[in-house]
Amino acid sequence: MVLGKQATHEFAYGVTTNNTHFGSTHNPWSLGAIPGGSSGGTAAAVAAGLCTVGIGTDTGGSVRIPAAACGIVGLKPTYGRVSLHGVIPLSPSLDHVGVLGRSVEDVAITLSTIAGYDPLDHYSSPVDVANYVDGLQTPVKGLRVGVPKQFFFEDISEEVAVAVQQAISDLAGQGIEVVEVSIPGLDECMVAQYAIVMAEAASWHWPLLREKGHLYSPEIRSVLEAGGILPSLHYLSAQRVRQRVVERIDQAFTQVDALVVPTLPTVAPSIGADTIDASVYGKRESVTDALIRLVCPFDQSGHPAVSVPCGWTTAGLPIGMQIVGPHWRESLILNIAHCYEQGHDWRKRRPRWPESTTA
Repeated sequence: MVLGKQATHEFAYGVTTNNTHFGSTHNPWSLGAIPGGSSGGTAAAVAAGLCTVGIGTDTGGSVRIPAAACGIVGLKPTYGRVSLHGVIPLSPSLDHVGVLGRSVEDVAITLSTIAGYDPLDHYSSPVDVANYVDGLQTPVKGLRVGVPKQFFFEDISEEVAVAVQQAISDLAGQGIEVVEVSIPGLDECMVAQYAIVMAEAASWHWPLLREKGHLYSPEIRSVLEAGGILPSLHYLSAQRVRQRVVERIDQAFTQVDALVVPTLPTVAPSIGADTIDASVYGKRESVTDALIRLVCPFDQSGHPAVSVPCGWTTAGLPIGMQIVGPHWRESLILNIAHCYEQGHDWRKRRPRWPESTTA
């Protein structure tokens, strides 16, 4: 049963869920922090125990970002696995519908319900759907997971690095072979991500902007208008970068069964913060850049990726680990995530609510 709609960043175009029209969404683990976005309302509701699972969209990380920030599980399936019919697009060539839940099993059950070919969705694929729930019990011993030696562990906080490395060691303790892999050129992803999203979002919104532009927030209207004048050369160049990203990640999967990387370089920033302080990992970075940096490559490549909690900071904020698989191998990454999850009590933790709160 659908309980209702949750808060989101305006038109899913942002990572904070600070919505000009409806106000900010608070992270249940720290009410002064963002829940991530754009599916931050769903993540906050699941983390707070208001619902068991929820649906979100992931164009540049918008399911996995709030999952990591709120200490829950967030799955972005393979591009085309879940129908986009009825979803207002942000960037149609990057948009994915995903699931947020308290446990890997809850996410697997939900994915089994929503996955599959839909003739009403131009981007939907007829690839067979696996039994995701039964697949959770498949032995993981002997699987090979790759840990990229560049990009993902650069410019991240020490607490995140320690937690993810410990989680990787825990997987090795389950009989999974951990190997180092190289995926060059992922630093190109950020510029390509912005160009693709700006152009495609502007294309869809342009008629509405002309008729009802005054109803948009100034923030969203400005980025949409900028996308409307983005040179086609930039868009086409970004798509060529994207193709290289797909090829390089596919190449990594000729060596390993899955990849394991951090979901975010740091924990949830404070509501209203525009930048990550240089003291966190040595350089100042915008909140948007920081939160999409490690997740957007897999939106561009279309590979399935799941974020699972892998620890909490000393300040009590969640840390997420991202498990990524070859196209159409959701069952594999959910299996690995479930195996890891069973060895920890992360999914049983609940935020402690103060006696009184101020919205």
